[in-house]
Amino acid sequence: MLEVIASDPEAWQNIDVWLTKSGDEFLDVESKEGSYHIFVKKG
Repeated sequence: MLEVIASDPEAWQNIDVWLTKSGDEFLDVESKEGSYHIFVKKG
């Protein structure tokens, strides 16, 4: 599992493109103290 931490609220758009190209799987996203923690399962 990979955790991506970003402060940019638009980060999900970049992650979505990356997941489409890589074949990895989105697991969850959490908002914590002004940052976004995006969890990805490597394919």
